[in-house]
Amino acid sequence: HFLVDGIHRRRGATVFTYRRAATSAQHTHAATLVTHLSGRVEATMGGSYDEVDLEDMDWNAEMGAFTYQCPCGDLFFITPDDLRGGEEIGHCPSCSLVITVVYDAEDLVKIIPEGF
Repeated sequence: HFLVDGIHRRRGATVFTYRRAATSAQHTHAATLVTHLSGRVEATMGGSYDEVDLEDMDWNAEMGAFTYQCPCGDLFFITPDDLRGGEEIGHCPSCSLVITVVYDAEDLVKIIPEGF
């Protein structure tokens, strides 16, 4: 059983925070953060690892994506198409961590390299 803990708007997306109902009457614990973006639903256990400004991420031309170092040793990434679609979750392909990428949609034209 899940209980809705909060609903708010963030950069054009609706963010729902759920809490899993405790099996005992003692407490509830955070379970899942679900973000509804452009008709897609992303679920991340416990929310994002960190919030990172897009301008603090590195452009990786080989990947065609913005990247940021993950503590597991791999890279979080988010593509220009993801950003244009309103996505704000950067994924690490090697572990379950995700980051929330903070950016102003109006600045994407200046930030995304030409041709991508």
